[in-house]
Amino acid sequence: MARAAFAARLGAAREWRAVRRLVELRAVYAGRHMERHRDEEYREWWVAVLLRAIMPELKTAGVLALVERPNDATLTTALAWQVSLLGNTSPAEET
Repeated sequence: MARAAFAARLGAAREWRAVRRLVELRAVYAGRHMERHRDEEYREWWVAVLLRAIMPELKTAGVLALVERPNDATLTTALAWQVSLLGNTSPAEET
């Protein structure tokens, strides 16, 4: 019984941390819809969807409409790269 209770508390703590991290990511990357889900094999995926249209120049530069990674750390790294790509385009290229 003690093991089951510990496992339940550990699971709840991990879930709380994930929810909190998702809220943080949504605040930092407000231009994207963020979520996490599990696939058919019960693997967790963290997903960010860009909330604006991507011009051809941005696609050529490597900007992605959908970024999907297996955890929050790798999603954060990928999103930081995406932001740098968006920041390296001139306003004329974005219109």
